[in-house]
Amino acid sequence: MKENVGPVDAAIRVMVGFVLIILAAWYNSAPLPALGLALLGLFVFGTALNRSCPLYILLRIDTRPKDAAE
Repeated sequence: MKENVGPVDAAIRVMVGFVLIILAAWYNSAPLPALGLALLGLFVFGTALNRSCPLYILLRIDTRPKDAAE
């Protein structure tokens, strides 16, 4: 996949993914919402590590710095 997530965007995604995973652990008494939060957190965290977001591809968004875009 083509990279379309910049460093600032990736840092925000790592923090949001981490918070969502923590919330999933917090709400472990409600398994379905906790599973949803955990999966969403893993997806957001994965897009940060992979530097590619499928939604950004569909919307043709690129948050990388202009000198890094090819």
